[in-house]
Amino acid sequence: MPLSTMQLLRDLGPAKAGSFAFVSPIIAVLVGVIAAGETVSALSVAGMAVMLVAAGACLYGEELKALFARIACNGLGTVPKTRSSSTLS
Repeated sequence: MPLSTMQLLRDLGPAKAGSFAFVSPIIAVLVGVIAAGETVSALSVAGMAVMLVAAGACLYGEELKALFARIACNGLGTVPKTRSSSTLS
């Protein structure tokens, strides 16, 4: 393993360091477009967007969870009450 990978594992932990594997194919495609004049289809761009979203979810999962909780609370600072299974009819 390259030294940079080991440093990522040490500093970020395995889950977050593994998310960088989603980014390297995107970099390879961009290098191909810039250096070799390769063409990229819309489906490829959509796939790269999904990969970036997945990497972002791995890196910022806790922050996203907190953001969605705030949105669900409508900024009131309270978590909405949920119905328990005993109150549903």
